[in-house]
Amino acid sequence: MAMFFQGDKVEVCSKEEGFLGSYYQAKILSPLNDNTLYRVQYKNLVEEEDQTRPLVEIVSADEVFHYLDSVDAFDNDGWWVGKITGRQDLNIGFILKLPR
Repeated sequence: MAMFFQGDKVEVCSKEEGFLGSYYQAKILSPLNDNTLYRVQYKNLVEEEDQTRPLVEIVSADEVFHYLDSVDAFDNDGWWVGKITGRQDLNIGFILKLPR
């Protein structure tokens, strides 16, 4: 599991019903509970009560991805280990480098 530090820019994968599989840009405000949780501030999501303030939440470590993280991806009828090398589009997903 990757460790993140205050100020790291990350992507947070939502596990909330209706938003499952969506990703949101955020930055780490602080690691919590031995790096199993993170307090994050979203770049484009705002507080429901005050829509001038960025949304701040506590998320689990398995919801957070970072540039060059190792991930598994299904491609060419199988699962491959690859690395996140970029972001194609906020609605589509990450760009992965897979071994060939």
